[in-house]
Amino acid sequence: MTMRTFAGVLTVIAIGAGLFDLEIDAFAQSRTGFAVNRFEPAERGSPYFVLDALDLRGDGAAGVMLDYAYKPLVIYDAAGEERAALVRHQTFVHLGGSLVLAHRLRLSVDAPVAIYQDGEAAVVGGEPLSAATAPAFGDLRLAADVRLFGQHGQPLVLAAGARVWLPTGLRSQFTSDGSARVAPQVLGAGVLGPFAWAARLALVYRSRDDAYAGRSLGSELFGAVGGGWRGLDGRLMVGPELFGSSAFTGNATFLGKRSTVVEWTFGAHYDVIGRVRVGAGMGGGLGHAFGAPLLRALFSLEWVSAEEPVSARVAALPEKDDWVGVGEGGGTADGGAPRRPLAVMTESEIHIEEELRFATDSAELAGESDAVLSAVKRILEEHPELRVRIEGHTDAIGDPAYNDDLSARRAAAVASWLVRHGIDAARLESAGLGSKEPLDTNDTEAGRAKNRRVVFRLLPPPP
Repeated sequence: MTMRTFAGVLTVIAIGAGLFDLEIDAFAQSRTGFAVNRFEPAERGSPYFVLDALDLRGDGAAGVMLDYAYKPLVIYDAAGEERAALVRHQTFVHLGGSLVLAHRLRLSVDAPVAIYQDGEAAVVGGEPLSAATAPAFGDLRLAADVRLFGQHGQPLVLAAGARVWLPTGLRSQFTSDGSARVAPQVLGAGVLGPFAWAARLALVYRSRDDAYAGRSLGSELFGAVGGGWRGLDGRLMVGPELFGSSAFTGNATFLGKRSTVVEWTFGAHYDVIGRVRVGAGMGGGLGHAFGAPLLRALFSLEWVSAEEPVSARVAALPEKDDWVGVGEGGGTADGGAPRRPLAVMTESEIHIEEELRFATDSAELAGESDAVLSAVKRILEEHPELRVRIEGHTDAIGDPAYNDDLSARRAAAVASWLVRHGIDAARLESAGLGSKEPLDTNDTEAGRAKNRRVVFRLLPPPP
C-alpha cells in the first residue's frame, strides 16, 4: 500500500465520519451514552483478531472486518436478573488499512461503522436511559507502531506505539465517548516452531470519568494474550485470544467486578490465494460488565502485501528460457529448445540449475524441490566417493542472527531429505552462513534473489 493510497483511505473515512456526524438527537438523555464496544481489531495484516504478529516485512495491508455482538449492554438487577438490553444487537463493519515503512514503522487506520443496532430503553434509579436504535459511525482510530527488537519468525519480537480515537461517533447510539481517547502500548509476539504467541499491554486514557447507570467510566488498563498453531506452510493460523480492560479513575474499583471487562475469542485465519486472507472466529464476554457481550462473531477479509508470496518465500534465480523445470538428464525439450540437467557436478560443487524452495520463514521444503534434490541424490549415488557440505545462504534483509539460524535450519533440512532418501549421513555436512557470502548486491531484489541459495560444496575425501 503506497502513501497515496493510504491518504485516500483516510480521506474517504473522514468524509464518512462527517456525514454520520450530521445526525442530531433531540433527546437529552441519549447524550449520556458512551463507546460500549470493547472489541478493538488488530491492525490490518495480523493473523489474529485482537493481537498482532508484528509482521512488518511487506508494504502494508487493507481489509474489512465484520463484528457482531449480542447483548453487549444489559442492565441487571441486584439478583443478576436482566432488566433491559439497551444494546441487544450490534453489528460493526471495520474498514481499515496499514502502511509499513522501512520494515520498522507502521501507520494504521480503523474506521468502525455500526450498520445495525437495536435495543430497549429503561429507567434506572429514576434516570431514563435510551437504547441504541440506528446505524452510526464509530470513533475513528489512528495508530503508529515501531518495531524495537527482533524479526518476524523469531521467538521474541517487541514493538511500542500508540493508538488515538477521534470522537467521530455518536454518544446517543453508544458508538463514542464524545471525546478523544489515547492509548500508549507495548506489543510482543513470537514464533516457536509451528506455534505462535502474542501479547499487548496498553494504558487507555479516557477524559470521561463519570458514571453511567451507576457504573463508573474512566481510564483503563488494557491487556491481551493469545497464541495459535501455524500450519499449511504458514498459511493457516488457529488459536484462542483473551483480552480485557479495567477502569481505575473516578469512582471505579480497579479489577472490580463492575469495572472490568473480559472477553475471549477462538478463530482461524487462512491465506486462500496469493495475498488474500480470510478469518472467522467466535467468542463472548465473561461476566456482566458493560461491553461484555453474551456472544461475539467475527469475519475478516484482507489483502496482505509482502516482499514475496506468503506461501513460498524462495531462493530463486532469474528464469531462463532454456531451462526446463523437470527431468534430470540432457536432451532437447519440445520445440527444439535446449534442455539442461537440474544438477551437474563441477570441480568444486554439485551445481543446481533451479534453486530449492522453502515455506515462508521456514525450513520446510516445498514439494517442487523434490525434482532438484532427486538430481543431486542421483549424482551422489553415481559417485559414492563424494562428500558434500550443504551451505545455506540468505540475503541481508532482517536480523543477521535470525538469518544465520534460518540458513542453518534450511541446510539441515536438505541434508535430512537426502538421508531419508538413502544417502549415508556420514557423507554429508550442513552449515548456515546467513548473508556472509553474497553473490550480488543486496540493494536490489534481483541481487537479493541471487544471494538466497543452497550450495552443495564438495569436500575432500577422508584420510
